[in-house]
Amino acid sequence: MSPNDVLRASMLRLRKERGWTQAQLADRWGVATSVALHLESGKRGREFTVNEATALAAAFGVPLAEMMPPPSCSYCQDNPRPRTACLECGAEGKPAEGAA
Repeated sequence: MSPNDVLRASMLRLRKERGWTQAQLADRWGVATSVALHLESGKRGREFTVNEATALAAAFGVPLAEMMPPPSCSYCQDNPRPRTACLECGAEGKPAEGAA
């Protein structure tokens, strides 16, 4: 999963947690609704700029690092999940050794 994919997943999750429409997010973010739509969907090959990602995190009121947690072990690299990682990373979510 690319950094853009992780950011898109966090964007969708946070927007839904807050009950915002894409238009409401776009307004808070300071971008056109079409920009929010294309970035969230990943269509048209649109990727986040650093400024867009920073402003997006500010719109949600969270640090950018919370939206893009860095995976630090092979399990997390293969199974990225926003806000969770693995026991090696110090977060919850990694299955027991040998579990499928």
